[in-house]
Amino acid sequence: MIGYFVSLTPPSTVPEHAHFLCQDFDSGVGLALLQPLCDLMETIWVAHRSLPFPCNQNALMHPWCDRVYLTDIMADFHCDVFFPQFDQSIFRKQER
Repeated sequence: MIGYFVSLTPPSTVPEHAHFLCQDFDSGVGLALLQPLCDLMETIWVAHRSLPFPCNQNALMHPWCDRVYLTDIMADFHCDVFFPQFDQSIFRKQER
């Protein structure tokens, strides 16, 4: 399995199972389309606490997006970055 992360700021350490780091969603998808990666790529993770709205929205709307790991924290916080609104009906909620 080859996996890669999309992140605007490189992490201090590369995640153990990440083989590639991309700085934006489009370059990540472009990388996944190239040979030989297109035959080997299994997972693309878009993970960053403050990715700008277009990156998250593009990832959610992309036809390859089949899973969202979303934690709903039941509290109010003063912040300026939010997860974008999306059509939750296209995903199925799975209980733990």
